[in-house]
Amino acid sequence: MLTLYPGNYPLNDVRIDVLLKQNRTAEAEKSLEALLKTRPDDPDIWYVVAETRGLNGNTIGLHQARAEYFALVGDFRQAIQQLDFAKRRAANNFQLASRIDARQKDLIEQERMVKDMMN
Repeated sequence: MLTLYPGNYPLNDVRIDVLLKQNRTAEAEKSLEALLKTRPDDPDIWYVVAETRGLNGNTIGLHQARAEYFALVGDFRQAIQQLDFAKRRAANNFQLASRIDARQKDLIEQERMVKDMMN
């Protein structure tokens, strides 16, 4: 069915759920990454991405995905904190730590803009 309708969200969602139930977490993570390309602003997907990365032992990716989830649901403090956790773990990888730092600065700016709109 997925070959006929590769962009069908419900089919992809069910496939990922089945992969996770079969403990095929690496395949599930790969499918989730593809799904994020079409639905990058869906907090439900980011939640599953975080859980899947955790199951795969990708702790930095887990914290990055949690940060995206929290940012999308409007909890910027938690999002920024998750990126702090990720940055600490990525301390020996300058390029990754720099990307995490840049994203953290983006979220701090988004939080500031939201607060300004509320006042």
